[in-house]
Amino acid sequence: MDWWLTGAVLGAFSGVWIDPSWPIWPLIVLTFIWLILGYILPAFRFCTPFSRTETLFMGALCGILWALINARFAVSWSLPESDYRQSLQVTVTVTEIVAQNDWRWRIDGILLQGPEHWQLNSQWKKPKVRLNWYAAEGELPKLGETWLLQVRLRPAAGLMNQGSFNYQAYLVRKGIRATGSIQQAEYLDSPRLPQPRQYIFDYFEQYQAELIHAGVLLALTLGERQWLSNEDWRLLQQTGVAHLMAISGLHLSMVFASSWLIFRWLLALLPRKDPTQQYNLSYQALVVAWLLALTYAALAGFAVATLRALLLITVAVFYRLLARRITTHRLLLRVLAAVLVLDPLAWLDTGFWLSFVAVLAIFSWLWRLPHHAQSRGWKHSLLQLWRLEVMLTLLLWPLSVFFFQGLSLLAPLSNLLIIPLFSFVILPAALLAVLLLLLQLPGSYFLLKLADQVLQFVWWALEVAGQWSWIWFDGWPLTTTLLLFAALLLSYLPLSLQRRALLMGAFLCSALSWHWQRQQDTSLYLHMLDVGQGSALVVQRGDRAVVVDAGPAYVGGFDLGQAVVVPFLQRRGLTPDYLILSHSHQDHTGGAAAVRQAYPQIINITTDGKHWPCEWGQVWLWEEVHINALAPLPGPSFGPNNDSCVIQLSYQGQRILLPGDMERITEFRLLRRYAKTLASDVLLVPHHGSRTSSGEAVLAAIRPKIALISRGYLNRFSMPHEETLQRLRASGARIYDSGESGQVTLRWHKGSWHSYPYRTRLAPYWFNQI
Repeated sequence: MDWWLTGAVLGAFSGVWIDPSWPIWPLIVLTFIWLILGYILPAFRFCTPFSRTETLFMGALCGILWALINARFAVSWSLPESDYRQSLQVTVTVTEIVAQNDWRWRIDGILLQGPEHWQLNSQWKKPKVRLNWYAAEGELPKLGETWLLQVRLRPAAGLMNQGSFNYQAYLVRKGIRATGSIQQAEYLDSPRLPQPRQYIFDYFEQYQAELIHAGVLLALTLGERQWLSNEDWRLLQQTGVAHLMAISGLHLSMVFASSWLIFRWLLALLPRKDPTQQYNLSYQALVVAWLLALTYAALAGFAVATLRALLLITVAVFYRLLARRITTHRLLLRVLAAVLVLDPLAWLDTGFWLSFVAVLAIFSWLWRLPHHAQSRGWKHSLLQLWRLEVMLTLLLWPLSVFFFQGLSLLAPLSNLLIIPLFSFVILPAALLAVLLLLLQLPGSYFLLKLADQVLQFVWWALEVAGQWSWIWFDGWPLTTTLLLFAALLLSYLPLSLQRRALLMGAFLCSALSWHWQRQQDTSLYLHMLDVGQGSALVVQRGDRAVVVDAGPAYVGGFDLGQAVVVPFLQRRGLTPDYLILSHSHQDHTGGAAAVRQAYPQIINITTDGKHWPCEWGQVWLWEEVHINALAPLPGPSFGPNNDSCVIQLSYQGQRILLPGDMERITEFRLLRRYAKTLASDVLLVPHHGSRTSSGEAVLAAIRPKIALISRGYLNRFSMPHEETLQRLRASGARIYDSGESGQVTLRWHKGSWHSYPYRTRLAPYWFNQI
């Protein structure tokens, strides 16, 4: 059984690499044949049972089949291309508590009805949509309500960059197949069943102004984190306690354990019919405690982290009720398999990897060093807890760098001090308040206020710690982190000192060889980042970089400099020397403040006169790359676009032209002044491919081999314009479009250009495709 489950889990993880278009019937037939050979025929003694390897392979086949089926379901419905950004009438049932702020409401719901050609009735599982209602008026939609909406939709897509949050995978994970905006709305029907989550949320909203940390309390009770600001999340992440805001194993295990102890004590007080008869009260208390844990998970909407913790408790209770012992690693294997059965795309969730690695680490700690679990007084127990926290921080180090581009050095201490307050004061008070609220009993507000008061002290301590610059370490790229982590694991292998020394020596030689090869790399990289309808490029040589434009920042707080540019630099371990802003428009400069904050030493070059000015005729040498400023040219101004800082980079006979948002008038002026030197191998298409740029004359002078278009997918300006695309195709250039490809990386290496679009080369997974 264990070998089959191991194979099935590994097969289910293959869902990362499969293609939903693969034929499914050959795999079903092959799995059925192996089932007959391995289980049915041996039962009648026609052949011998499968060996462990064959059983592992059988499980892997079943896991791959399960992954393929669910990948197909995930993409079984897509918005027809003819309906992109068209005004459509749909019927939607709200499935999540509506997230709201001053400028829009965000509504997630199931598509019940739409245009006839969508064939929604033929779908086994109705697709979901995510809709934004801007400048909304009237009553806020509630959980479970059905609405008739006039909407404009587009396929569910997200920005694609190394180091950034994969929003598109997040949408796939939630079953959301389209996003859009609401133009008109009409209420149709109320939910058929009571909605306790909405009832609790409405109560919190009523007292939001009176509870200083209402956002934290809402996250602890319902798993809703919409009231936590970006600054709150940054503080929680840097101090290492962000995991407390997700209802996971810690919260659910506290509810389960405390409920079991309380109900076991209460049941022991009940009178017995026969005082001489012995009763095992643990079983009844286990069932009651499991029901309360189930209720808490339901209040959290059975979120991913909550579901994992509930399944772990469920499997443990099941084996306990059957009076069967099971090792911790076999327990974890069964829980992992159960999660992938009930939630086949759980591996797309960041918390899935963090939580299972953390639980595996704890189980391994108890197995490898069983004496650590034995208490010899409170001082010894506290020391073992500290060691456990340090070990968890070290084991989660690579995942933290991969997902969050850094590591909280304060995490062991902050968790050791704050988790007891959350576990024994804040969480019990908040949950008891919710229970009293649901039972219509008084006291809810008092308990919430008590939890809020304790939270004020905790938050004050976090803010004090957050002022220390050393608590968040992001100085090493992912590759270096993995090498150091591998060395750490090798040093703790249960081998003799001599064998460990040999392994460490071989590993050190390999690491030094890799480092030497990296230092000898003379490649030049040009990264066009996917920042939507904006522009951000990174020129790389070795571990140094020049950032050209930093993407937009929006009113709602979404900053592409913070969300894309800085994480990209951190992921690749780059230190930027220059930040060149082509002109003052927000879609190029919005993220500049975040870049400057992350790299205070960076030299700023702009055209606004506030920093080192970009002026025609300037030439400077950076890492063997010549950078020539061709514009803005002297004379009258023709607007910000035509006053763009136009630069040309030269390296090993190759030229790259980055013209900002220049339009025809600047193109003509450049032709007159630089007609013989404009020729470039790589061109960033001016002004995102607008109709007023990239004229035939300037393209004939540039003669680009590669043309890069930085623009947003299905942007409202309809860029790039078809006429511009025709002119680029006529010039013979290979065209790469960030709206379609995501991040595009070009590498000049050994005399040729190599291209790496994110969606097709860097991360060509099915859930990243449009």
